[in-house]
Amino acid sequence: MKTFFFLFLLITTFAVQAQECSDVFVNDVVKLFNRKEKAFNKNVHRVLNDHAIDIKDIEIIHIPLMFVTKKGVKLYRNRKADKEDLFCHLNKKKMLYQNSFVFSDTTIIGRIYSCFGCTIFNDIEFENSNEVQLWRLLMFEMKKNAPDFMFRIFNLPSNIFWYVKNNQLYVLTYEHTLRESKDFINVRADEYIKQYIEDTDLVFLSHKIVVY
Repeated sequence: MKTFFFLFLLITTFAVQAQECSDVFVNDVVKLFNRKEKAFNKNVHRVLNDHAIDIKDIEIIHIPLMFVTKKGVKLYRNRKADKEDLFCHLNKKKMLYQNSFVFSDTTIIGRIYSCFGCTIFNDIEFENSNEVQLWRLLMFEMKKNAPDFMFRIFNLPSNIFWYVKNNQLYVLTYEHTLRESKDFINVRADEYIKQYIEDTDLVFLSHKIVVY
């Protein structure tokens, strides 16, 4: 009986810790995004102006990139951190511009993205509506979810998008083929981690951008 109670207490403690990390992460990352959003918008407006595209009445969904801390990389590499503790090990002070999907009402304007490894004079690229066919269904799925903002985590699969909505964390993921995005899954982040991620999936190569 004592063993059962101890295990129950241990599991409960870990669950509470993971939830606390998630709550703190959301609070801090919302503040970080709010500080970064003006610069992200500036990237989008600059590129649209360069391509002579009207920037009135546009909707932007930013998808910046976030990282596991240096300590977190080491812990996961050595199998000393659990998947439920992912948000305990994300760097809440670092967020890099990576992607923006731009709409005008129900029309896709295009995708603006950071070209890591490109020259400083060509660091932000643009794909117009004809060049984003593979992204089209995904972009509309994102728009339908109406997130406050989205982000990706460096070194996790590119088809996993995390997003904040009403101070809650969610995941949007999908199956990606050569022709389309399909089989979308929208679920709370904690449920996604519990059901779809294995501890062995969390192998982080670096706490910062690595250009190969």
